[in-house]
Amino acid sequence: MTTQSPAGGNDAELVEAAEKFTNLTGLATDMWKVSTHGISAIARNMGTKLLDLRVMGDCITKHYLNDATLSVIAQHCVNLKRFTYQLSFTSYYHEHPMLDTMTGTGLVALVDGCRSLEYLEMGHILGIKQDKYQSIIDAVNQGKGAASANGKGYALQKIVLKGYGFRVSSYPFQIESA
Repeated sequence: MTTQSPAGGNDAELVEAAEKFTNLTGLATDMWKVSTHGISAIARNMGTKLLDLRVMGDCITKHYLNDATLSVIAQHCVNLKRFTYQLSFTSYYHEHPMLDTMTGTGLVALVDGCRSLEYLEMGHILGIKQDKYQSIIDAVNQGKGAASANGKGYALQKIVLKGYGFRVSSYPFQIESA
């Protein structure tokens, strides 16, 4: 069961919804009134039950995910199967790229910690450079074969990137020009 966060909801309302709907396995929210603290609280609260998380960062309120939040998700949501994070594609964002505080360290931690992750979608996260995606690709390509042997491989099947000058091909993953 996946739900969208309540319209105009804030961190407390998001956590309350997760506590109230105990069968909840997925969540889609924008970050208009939800902060990194709310997303981290959801990750801690839902833990291994969270299978699908889709977040839209907000350029107006300046609420964005960061590496620390992704590390919390990686630590608590090890069964996560789908993760989507996008920033609004606006001229303001491109004029102020420092608003994107994600460097890729958290994304590497997320992929490494959530070995059940099958679908990864990132949109307009300019702070994550091609070399971080290459690190993820290398780890997944090397670990895919190990999945059956030691149970620690990666389930990742698709990486979708939006707003980059490159894309990731189907498995075996490799970076290609967009």
